Amino acid sequence: MLDIWGRSHYYEYRNQTLEWCPSDSKESFDQHMADNDSKALLEQNGWVDKKIEYKFNEHGYRCDSWDNDIGCRVLFAGCSQTMGIGLSLDVLWASRVAEYLKVPYHNIACGGADWQHVTQRLTHWIPKLRPMVVILKELTPLIDIVDDNNSEWYKWSMTQIIEQLCIKYHIKLIRVPTGRLNYDADYKTDLARDLNHFGKQEQDYTVESVKEAFDEA
Repeated sequence: MLDIWGRSHYYEYRNQTLEWCPSDSKESFDQHMADNDSKALLEQNGWVDKKIEYKFNEHGYRCDSWDNDIGCRVLFAGCSQTMGIGLSLDVLWASRVAEYLKVPYHNIACGGADWQHVTQRLTHWIPKLRPMVVILKELTPLIDIVDDNNSEWYKWSMTQIIEQLCIKYHIKLIRVPTGRLNYDADYKTDLARDLNHFGKQEQDYTVESVKEAFDEA
């Protein structure tokens, strides 16, 4: 097994706390503030004066340290919608679920991750962390320029590996469907600070959905 499989996209930021993160940059925020329509969206979602911290642990993941004696009980995985680009931790669904479960917040999600990235990280970290539960926010399949069916095969094959990993290590796997879950929210206005990722209404809905799935598991 290669150690690079477990490396975060944000490894260069390990042990650092940032105010901005790629795709949620100060430059793009200033551009949005200079545009009346975009500024109105930021105001509507409460992001104009809201401070966001991207605090990365010793491995470059936006979560608590796991290099201690506390242990990992629940491990979150996914892409930027789970890592929380443009969201403070008091809004992000994953950190709020961890708080609800009263467990340390351990999250190996990274922005820009595809199914291979997620599977590689789980393959690396599951044997080391031995969580009791993995909560995976599913990714949108990549569209293959030659054959769109390849993207579905890619997703299926990667999820088979993840499922077998969880079986091997006696881990409960909870899969959160891809995309928005709250169809009542306006996807054009319910937005994170970068005005691209899902906003607070979607986070609230996802929290309740995952709590329900966890209680039924």
